[in-house]
Amino acid sequence: MTSPNTLSLDKARFNMIEQQVRPWEVLDPTVLALLDTVPRDLFVSAAHKPMAYIDMELPLGAGSDQVMLAPRVQARLVQDLAVQPTDKVLVIGTGSGFTTALLAQLAQRVVSLEIDEAIARAAREALLALLAPGGRLAVIAGQEPMMRATFVTRVADASYRTAQPWDTIAPRLRNFPEPSRFSF
Repeated sequence: MTSPNTLSLDKARFNMIEQQVRPWEVLDPTVLALLDTVPRDLFVSAAHKPMAYIDMELPLGAGSDQVMLAPRVQARLVQDLAVQPTDKVLVIGTGSGFTTALLAQLAQRVVSLEIDEAIARAAREALLALLAPGGRLAVIAGQEPMMRATFVTRVADASYRTAQPWDTIAPRLRNFPEPSRFSF
């Protein structure tokens, strides 16, 4: 059974595509289909969910001067990049993660960097929610000298299985702050 809230989000997504995105000359059927299947409302805070499909920038955090671009801008960027299935994409400034999620559906590989830890955490959580049942995410996490290869598999609607089968060391991404270490 579909809830009334789901119906209103579906209608808002349809209106976004037809009234904001298409008039901005985003006509690529693949991009339009992605906009219809990747739920933008997963990438905004709970307070901004009702505005997820409105033609405006949305704040990415409390007191943050960072914003999620308007849907038409995100769609036009993705269309005009003309990403191919063999492309490797680097996104600098992940923001909400929505544009990254769209690009990930088109490219062979996407690496996305975000310097603001709170914004990066929110984007990471939203991207994890997009894993289809059976979908997998791999990351090397931790700090030297103890880093772990971490694999997350979505096993049901909202459950995940996490495995950390081996240790390794990988360089920290540049400009990502290192967490504070214990001290007296």
